[in-house]
Amino acid sequence: GQALVALCSNATQLERLVFHSNDVSVGLEPFCRHLAYLSNLKCVDLSNNRLNDTHLCLLMAALQYNRTFLRALKLDGNNKFSVQCVQEYLELLSHHTSLMDARCVPREHVERYRKMKRHHALFTKLYDEACQNLRANKDAYDTDQKMLASLPLHDRLERLLRLQSGQQFGVPLESVCGTIKFKDYEARIPRILIKLRDYLKHRDGFQVREIFRFSADTNKFAQFKQDLNANLHDAKTDDLHSVANAIKGFYHDLPIKVLNNVHMDVLQSVQSWRDVERVLRLLHEPYRSLFEWLLDLCVDVVQHAQ
Repeated sequence: GQALVALCSNATQLERLVFHSNDVSVGLEPFCRHLAYLSNLKCVDLSNNRLNDTHLCLLMAALQYNRTFLRALKLDGNNKFSVQCVQEYLELLSHHTSLMDARCVPREHVERYRKMKRHHALFTKLYDEACQNLRANKDAYDTDQKMLASLPLHDRLERLLRLQSGQQFGVPLESVCGTIKFKDYEARIPRILIKLRDYLKHRDGFQVREIFRFSADTNKFAQFKQDLNANLHDAKTDDLHSVANAIKGFYHDLPIKVLNNVHMDVLQSVQSWRDVERVLRLLHEPYRSLFEWLLDLCVDVVQHAQ
């Protein structure tokens, strides 16, 4: 389970995962629990595994968050799902916003419970509502793809480049999915940094004393960073220090640091803006643009200093 989580978290372009015919009464639990944070996956096939109510509940909890990219979750051939769990799963499918594959519905369980007189009406209704919503999601997806295909090539590429997916922290800068082009920078800037800066600005975070110095609440920051890494649209926190720490964490977690190719002696000799410009010339893109963006952020903070 942990290996699957590590694989999906680090393989940012992995879109489909098939895991068949295993006795996973324990081993798959970490994966089910973390599915919400594996936003690069579009199709997960867990057919013919020994899943039970615990796994299905974890999957349902994950699906409450993963509502953007995941298109199919196949559970064919699994067993030991209770009436209550299947009912809740069908209710979730009836209002999920991204799932659209009809095989998301565990048909064998639905048919089993529909044959029972006391459950027939309820499961028939839930099944029809789930299938109707999956079809509606498919129609909306097809419409969106047609609209995308009709756009000029430049606009189409820009939209795709802005789309956030996969892990955001701890991956090579060149692999970050979701970037924006600004006229002030030669290279594109990760959207996650733009969102965090705007979050601070709109909540007067730049006016908080020593906003980038103090550590954030450990638990709040861990959850906030995990939500950001999952590209959750509603990733929020009431702790502005968590937002500031997330910006620092993005730079800290880069496998290749922004100033990696600048010798320490050069950095220690910086005394003026001319020296700063000399350092900037030594940096390669996209790291130079990322450093320039950080300098601009520092200017924003200094302008609000008391």
